[in-house]
Amino acid sequence: MHWSVLVDPPSPAALHLGEDRRRLDGGEVGARVYRFDRPCVTIGVSQRQEVVAQPPSPEQPFEVVRRSTGGGALVHHPEELLYAIVVRLDHPGLSRDILSSYEQLDSPVLLLLEELGLAPTQVRGHGGQRPCCYLRGTGVRVLIGGKVVSGASQRRTRTHLLQHGTLLVQTDHQLTARLLREPLADVRAGITSLREYQVQTPAAELAEALARALGRLGDSLVVPRHL
Repeated sequence: MHWSVLVDPPSPAALHLGEDRRRLDGGEVGARVYRFDRPCVTIGVSQRQEVVAQPPSPEQPFEVVRRSTGGGALVHHPEELLYAIVVRLDHPGLSRDILSSYEQLDSPVLLLLEELGLAPTQVRGHGGQRPCCYLRGTGVRVLIGGKVVSGASQRRTRTHLLQHGTLLVQTDHQLTARLLREPLADVRAGITSLREYQVQTPAAELAEALARALGRLGDSLVVPRHL
């Protein structure tokens, strides 16, 4: 793979996701690592917004943004890392099998977790329609201790694909359960974070480390910038 890797500052979800869609539509090959600047909810491209129990309000200002990629709803913590990769479908290094391409593009997350001294596993799943994407058991996910710490989703055009991915540095189980109407026991049993494993590295440093890991997929340049 040959792309540059950008580390962008925390910004609203709508801005970051809009930038990802613009890059996909424009065929701008590369990767970005970023965070959202406030707690928010994202929903899959074909998911109904009613899946979120509490829409934005003055009392509870949660931004709800539709992703251009698939999957279910996610409740995002400001420390959570996200990445977006755009690559040509005909790139000779990209696997033609869809699930294999997920695993290939998500491999830098495993690399980073191993560097942090953790023991991640990458698993495939099929089926599931639960509101929370991490509890569906579909697609490719990264687990630590049997719990999800990273997930990914894709969108494909005729010439390019966009892969969105997450790395749960921190998460809020109670908020996820309440906003997505999921049983709290299921959320706690199925989702984990780096903070639960006593990884105290600041999120900004983890973002740079993830960018370096993404860069190992090919020639890349880490360029901090402002949108």
